[in-house]
Amino acid sequence: MPILHRLEQISSAEHIGTLAENVMEELKKNDQVAVQIEKVRQETKIKKRQLAMAMRQKQLSKMGMEIGKKGQVKVSARKLINEPHSLENASDISTCCICREAMDASAKIMMVYAFASRLNLKENKVINGRNYSFTTVSQMNLVHLDCHSVAVRMAGSRSEWASAALHNANTKCNVIMPIWSKQVKDSDMEHSFQRSFETNIISLNLKIVGVKWFANRDSAELFVREWLSTDLEVAVDCDTVNLDTLTLDIAELLDRFVKFRSFSALSHGGGRESNMQYMAILILLVQYLKKVSPSSEPGEAHSFTHQISVSLVMDTAEQWNDKRLDLLKSLQGSKKSWKDARHELLVWIAVDYYQNKILQCRTGDRTQYMRENIIKIMESCSKFVSYFDSELSQCRSYDELMKAIGIDMGNVTLE
Repeated sequence: MPILHRLEQISSAEHIGTLAENVMEELKKNDQVAVQIEKVRQETKIKKRQLAMAMRQKQLSKMGMEIGKKGQVKVSARKLINEPHSLENASDISTCCICREAMDASAKIMMVYAFASRLNLKENKVINGRNYSFTTVSQMNLVHLDCHSVAVRMAGSRSEWASAALHNANTKCNVIMPIWSKQVKDSDMEHSFQRSFETNIISLNLKIVGVKWFANRDSAELFVREWLSTDLEVAVDCDTVNLDTLTLDIAELLDRFVKFRSFSALSHGGGRESNMQYMAILILLVQYLKKVSPSSEPGEAHSFTHQISVSLVMDTAEQWNDKRLDLLKSLQGSKKSWKDARHELLVWIAVDYYQNKILQCRTGDRTQYMRENIIKIMESCSKFVSYFDSELSQCRSYDELMKAIGIDMGNVTLE
């Protein structure tokens, strides 16, 4: 019976399956044989059902879902058994939005989707001959470079960023920033800046800059500048990526934060918490630029907030603490009122908190500390946003603000 039953499942030009089925039907005229045939066929149905359920469960598992006890489909809890112990409490901020693998689970380079827009500079201010730069915001959706590239290739007629938006919670994005975490080798970091070079040549028409980039692969600094410059040039017609433009980007982010300006007006996604986390990624990117071009220095600051932002990325905690009170006194020397100086004071407090509480690095190599603890830093940023919004931003006078952060400035007051 089992042999005939297997034959009746065969589909061929010789009609073997049909012939076997006809034989089985004739044999069923015997009651005892009919019972055996029905038993064999029922076993096959059960096995097929089990295989179908297993395949369904496999597909649901890939999407982060599972079948409940009552047969309902639901989102499953992430299992971190095979992931490093440091990620036992890892949240979505450290996982790839496509494959759901955590940042520390492999050496694959992680990126973050961001949205760039043009930033017009103040009057008489220029950077590399332009009176505008760029500013970026993010919803902090992380993605492996490999996963992003595969998704773009599979998107068919959709553009790269239309495809990326689907993985970025339907939030607009037009650049993708690499995260210089501890797993990432310098060679892999350089490779991330090439990011689908052939695709960019075709879709973005790189012209001379693409040829220059391809011909100078031995320069890590060129990889950084040209790769990111390509996306930025297309997005905001600005191809300058250096310490000046990145610190200005951080300054604009801090200005939005302390003034409670919208982060999502243009991108339609991303808020205060995600962008404070994103600032850590920008700081790491500046540190990488400093490494590949150690002689580079930022130019003249465009504002007090820009000056503070430069200190954030250039100064160690010790250097910052040596100058922090002098910066406060400089606000008093400017003779600004409390109302006019309030936002600059809040920027100072945000940077001071970042240097002394979030980074918590007392060693000489702050960059290495950030690379090794980037997830912890991003989680601390989330706590700071809650503290800032509920306490610091509610202060209504200079004295109240200084008391909240535990600083006695004596006769330094702002009316």
